[in-house]
Amino acid sequence: MLREQGEEVADLADEVPVADASEVKHQLNLLAIHRRNLEQLLRQREHFGERDTPPAVTNGILNARTEIAQIKRRLTEWQAPVSDLPSD
Repeated sequence: MLREQGEEVADLADEVPVADASEVKHQLNLLAIHRRNLEQLLRQREHFGERDTPPAVTNGILNARTEIAQIKRRLTEWQAPVSDLPSD
């Protein structure tokens, strides 16, 4: 209709992902959970020291950061606000 009236309209790409508010909220909750887990694992690593850290703690840190990155990427694609933390 707008084009018929001479208005310019920018088309959105078909592949632009759209999420509803409940899915954004769910992803933000997951992000908070993974960040809490990461903080706990980082405290454990400090307790053991870099050299004596058990593999489960090291792997947990890597997994938590991977999950955080995926969630942040998804939220960014949905144009939802997401903050960066130093530990992410």
